[in-house]
Amino acid sequence: MLYDEPTSGLDPNVRVWIWDFLEKIRAEMGSVILTTHYMEEAERLCDRIAMMENGKILAMGTPQDLIQSRIGVEVVELEVPERDIPYYLARLKERQYRFQVVGRAIHVYLNKGQNNQDVLTLIFSKHVHIRAPNLNDVFLSLAGHELDNSGQTTSVLRGGLD
Repeated sequence: MLYDEPTSGLDPNVRVWIWDFLEKIRAEMGSVILTTHYMEEAERLCDRIAMMENGKILAMGTPQDLIQSRIGVEVVELEVPERDIPYYLARLKERQYRFQVVGRAIHVYLNKGQNNQDVLTLIFSKHVHIRAPNLNDVFLSLAGHELDNSGQTTSVLRGGLD
């Protein structure tokens, strides 16, 4: 079975119902091919993923393999003034942290054995979020760009991700 964007535009209650339905179909039929822009949906429903952009496959694998190999085990998001970003990036590079700038936030990707408290000593921020990595992080790290306020794509600053 092929499902193209099955939950696009649906409210959360219906989306969960569709997810349950797709899991039942997969259990009965063995395989379901799903296209989606919703990384949360892909992470929940898919055993294997091909991330694509402009018709090119950027990466393939299981959700967990993609997350662990591309991002690591934890993400520290720090919102900082734009003028301070170059200073903080230099500090992260000096200590060989992997990172990506997304808007005004610096996302630092930690591997097993790295401590989020060490990052917090390098970067001062009143807005810190420490979380598990996800497929959104993987896609941003692979695509390497974001939309600016005018809808144009711009490069995203990255360190240690290539």
